[in-house]
Amino acid sequence: MTTAFSFDEDMPTELIAQILSHLDFHSMLKCRAVCSKFQYVIDSSPHYHWKSELALAGMEDGYNYSLASSREMLAEHQAGWNNLRWTNEEWVQIHEHGYWELCGNVLAQQSEDGSALQFMRLPSKSREVTVAKWTVHGKIFQMHDFCIDPSQDLLIVIEQPFWDQNDFMCRIFLWTLSTGEPHPLVAETHVLTHVLQVKQNLMVEQHVTGICGDALGILFEHVNSDVKEFVFWNWKTGEIIAHITADYVRSFTFLSERHVMLGDHIQPALVVVDIVAEDPKLQTLDEVENAFTFHFPSMAVGADVLGMKIRSDPAPGWKPGSVPFFTARHNHLVFINILIHRRDSATGRTEVSLYALSSSFLSLIRNATAQKSEHFDWLSWGPEGSRMTLYHFRLLEHWMRYVYGTRHVSSRWLPEASYIYMYDFNQLALRWSQDREKSSDVSLGSGRDKGYTPDEPGEGEAEAYINVTEPTKITDCEIFEGEVESRLGYRMKRWPAPRNRSVRTVMCTEDGIVLVYGNDTEETYHIMTV
Repeated sequence: MTTAFSFDEDMPTELIAQILSHLDFHSMLKCRAVCSKFQYVIDSSPHYHWKSELALAGMEDGYNYSLASSREMLAEHQAGWNNLRWTNEEWVQIHEHGYWELCGNVLAQQSEDGSALQFMRLPSKSREVTVAKWTVHGKIFQMHDFCIDPSQDLLIVIEQPFWDQNDFMCRIFLWTLSTGEPHPLVAETHVLTHVLQVKQNLMVEQHVTGICGDALGILFEHVNSDVKEFVFWNWKTGEIIAHITADYVRSFTFLSERHVMLGDHIQPALVVVDIVAEDPKLQTLDEVENAFTFHFPSMAVGADVLGMKIRSDPAPGWKPGSVPFFTARHNHLVFINILIHRRDSATGRTEVSLYALSSSFLSLIRNATAQKSEHFDWLSWGPEGSRMTLYHFRLLEHWMRYVYGTRHVSSRWLPEASYIYMYDFNQLALRWSQDREKSSDVSLGSGRDKGYTPDEPGEGEAEAYINVTEPTKITDCEIFEGEVESRLGYRMKRWPAPRNRSVRTVMCTEDGIVLVYGNDTEETYHIMTV
């Protein structure tokens, strides 16, 4: 005769607690609802509280510090962000006419004479990251762009083809970020090569180069041609993963290590390509089989999309070492800036901004796994999964690092002062904030004034985050055929920029913000971190 074993009654509480501590936060929440004993064990677990604090902050555990130390550091980090209490400030002169990059917490720029690359690791007191500066000398050749991935100690330099010698070969050098030596994870040579499809001048902009895990993607944009060339490599093996040409597509971003989002402003739509499932042969975007298309609302007669810029940072594969915690990889904000030309309008051009979370797109793609491709109309993904607004801020194309994790930062100039605006689309933090403030009415109204909606606060300084959950309604019939409503919630706050400086724009990092000051004679980075 056998005796039934009860997991709940017969297993020691200490062992149950140990097993449950290995679950992720959402799994622990589900187990907590199983029975009162599980609820007691989980509520008593410091691991549960740590994982809930990480989820609320939009972070992942780095597993490099003790639990007690990590919790204390996260509390300090969050307090710094919530109160905009910066513990470190740095000023760095911007070199004129040079290339630059901001990835994670590393700022890089070309030296004044163009012969070297200079790097600075931004400090963070709350995460015990110290400032570091170093230079990579004498390896730049005829550099046309570069990008970095500090989490993989990776520096990629793109060399301009030698046009005067009828050389249309583009060379991509793979070096270590720390020393400039050939990267040890590269299989054979430290140089990738690519022969351009269009035999004329090449322009590669900074925002069209991306690294995600083993994948390197570069968009080659040809002057005097609408044809854009996307090439994705496994940078470790040198093999091409996907090679796509497209008309009028000027930006891309990684949603995962296999999914890449392109902005197609002809349809207009966002096209997500599974580059791992694709054939590596050269093909047009129309020929791609593994593509999921997310359509925008129908455009009004006389309205045309002129361009589209997509930003999402850091890459989904981002996992820095030696830190107590880092930005969660499973859910990032995707920011799309859409430039619209209105032929019958006195103003001519309008900018529309779209905010969405990467998890929303990937969830719909996973649910369509039985098919290689799928089309999603606006109503199936946009109203609930995004926030579309008329853009109130000046977007400077040169400074593109204004998104990090679920945050987006912008600057705005008003007669009395310049303001920095921060938007946070962390949905768990929003729900937690709503629960805390149920007794206070923070509704900003429905805002039906030509699309200028809850996103614009009053002109006084916001001492705390404002929860925005009322829908945005764009009623301007010169842009879309009908009213467009979207309601992805977020938290927003603003604060005055320093009055004694001319703020050109603002960028965002994992541990702070970077203000760009400028006048006719010089530009400066003002780095503020928690």
